[in-house]
Amino acid sequence: MHFSYITSIIDIAVLAVQAFLMFAAAALIFIKHSNGTHDRSKSLIFTFFFSAAIVATGEIVIILRTNVFLDHYQMMPLQTIIMSSVIYFILMCYLVEVLRPFWLNIKRLLILLSPWLILVGTAIYMYFTNDGLTTIYSLNKLKKYITNPDVIVRIAITASLFFYTLWLMYICCFTKRYHPTRPMIRVTMVTLLLMTITFFCSRGLQFFWAHMAHEALYITITVLIVYVEHYERLHIPYEAVRTYYNPAVEVAPSTTQEVINHVSITLCNIMEDPKVWSNPDITRDDIAHLVGSNRTYVNQAAKLLGFESVTDMLHKRRIEYVCERLREEPNANLQEVFYDAGYQSRTTAWRHFTNIVGCSPTEFQEKNIHQEHIT
Repeated sequence: MHFSYITSIIDIAVLAVQAFLMFAAAALIFIKHSNGTHDRSKSLIFTFFFSAAIVATGEIVIILRTNVFLDHYQMMPLQTIIMSSVIYFILMCYLVEVLRPFWLNIKRLLILLSPWLILVGTAIYMYFTNDGLTTIYSLNKLKKYITNPDVIVRIAITASLFFYTLWLMYICCFTKRYHPTRPMIRVTMVTLLLMTITFFCSRGLQFFWAHMAHEALYITITVLIVYVEHYERLHIPYEAVRTYYNPAVEVAPSTTQEVINHVSITLCNIMEDPKVWSNPDITRDDIAHLVGSNRTYVNQAAKLLGFESVTDMLHKRRIEYVCERLREEPNANLQEVFYDAGYQSRTTAWRHFTNIVGCSPTEFQEKNIHQEHIT
């Protein structure tokens, strides 16, 4: 990759914008959520923003302190690959925490990262036993030394990020339990995939256009995440307990209608349990499992009870709770009330409330505050 004075200035300018935005994003996250409540997702995204901002600042310092006209730029330096991968994994953990709160623990994280850790351990072992790694400055040298074990390992470390990104996209798009609350998360996933591709082309192949695209995508994902955190997601306290209600239900009626009648009774009983309808991760399959039936019968039972579907029944039960809570506590924090009802997305909560009640949550709250003052 040929560096010129102009490309170096562009590089510094883009890195400066990236560093500024990420420092600002970290500050916003810290200020907004420094209320004493522990939330792992907020801690993770703060760490991601702050670490990425430090790295971007460091890159600016390195460019300014070295010869910016240098024509030789090392490809796949081990320390850069490891540092960038760690920042990537912090972002990955944040996205997993958003999609599936409290699922990720130390054991699962170690299992998930074990292939990457083995590759990095192998590369470090090669570094100390072989007096360093093969130094590559051009594509021609890469082709020449591509069969060297240490080069293969570094390529594998860089390429492994593709598999982690694809895994994230899989749980986002195809696994219902991990289904995100907003399409913005899917947009973030696509941006992350593009970041992984440009990272490989930038750090692995030293394409300047890929380097610029990678930094621009860093800026894009920063804006996306700040938007999601400030306008889409509701706060989830760490102390929250998510347990599934799991009664032993035996359904043994003889006819289909009897089955549906039995399921409707069981469904009503289950929907009275706050542990069920306030669970933000509950799905139709989960409810069917709790009832001891399948989704078809559960949906038919919900329709028999006067609802459009079991999902409609779930949302109406949640909104019923919200209305009861606001009548009892007119000055209650809306975000906390919606979280207690099982909502993680502000937009989703507002939409369902407005559709079911006929007015916005704010209007409903103001009406109850006014009535409280009158009485």
